[in-house]
Amino acid sequence: MATNYVKVKGIIKDGRLIVDLPENAADGEIEIPIPVKDDEAELSPAELEDYFQFKGLPFGEIEIGGWEDMRIEDSAEFVDEAISTFPPES
Repeated sequence: MATNYVKVKGIIKDGRLIVDLPENAADGEIEIPIPVKDDEAELSPAELEDYFQFKGLPFGEIEIGGWEDMRIEDSAEFVDEAISTFPPES
């Protein structure tokens, strides 16, 4: 007999997992991967390998620019003006 898997949504509150299971969920022990907020969470070797793989983009998909959303037409002029607002060094 084949086992099928379905995704269900739930919440974690006060250290308890609250989830509504479908009626045909089988009885038994289960494993649930839980996302954790930890900057130092260990990555598996496969995750590390994927993390360090170079994933280049075709030239046409590379985004350039970055000043337009700030309504800056001349980046050099913007930088010169920004520097001029700093107090002089003593």
